[in-house]
Amino acid sequence: MPPNLVFCPFSNDLLRDWPISYYRALAERCLNDLQLVISILGAPAQRQLGNLLVRGLPADQIRNDCGRLKWHEVEKNLESATAVVGNNSGLAHLAGQIGTPTLVVFSGTVPYVEWMPRGPNVMVVAKDTVCAPCRSGFCPYDKRCLREITPDTVYKQLTDLLKYAS
Repeated sequence: MPPNLVFCPFSNDLLRDWPISYYRALAERCLNDLQLVISILGAPAQRQLGNLLVRGLPADQIRNDCGRLKWHEVEKNLESATAVVGNNSGLAHLAGQIGTPTLVVFSGTVPYVEWMPRGPNVMVVAKDTVCAPCRSGFCPYDKRCLREITPDTVYKQLTDLLKYAS
């Protein structure tokens, strides 16, 4: 069964990655409340982190596809998804460009207005902090800009996006 919801929880910069435990909490809520099938997309090197996200959740409802799909299959999953949730990453940019409803959890590393994915159905969740934009490669505040974006906030934005896009 193709996924209804695609998570792209990894970027090429840890400072841009919303905590994996937050993605886990969001996945649990989406599985329980929305009855969506979820696919986790990422590169082969991100497979172990993907395993942490899906471990213990129903295998028929969520799967770790990190590093398992060919590029055309990744594109097909993004294109056919009901929605995509991701960090500021190439996959989120591609999903937005394709036109898939895309919710991007944006860190404070760069101004989201300048660097957000472009497309007709893109929403951004960001927390403005005094230390942003940081661009330093190190965060002395333990990624406050991302930690203060709760799974509940992202869930609310996701349900709004699903209503708007349908």
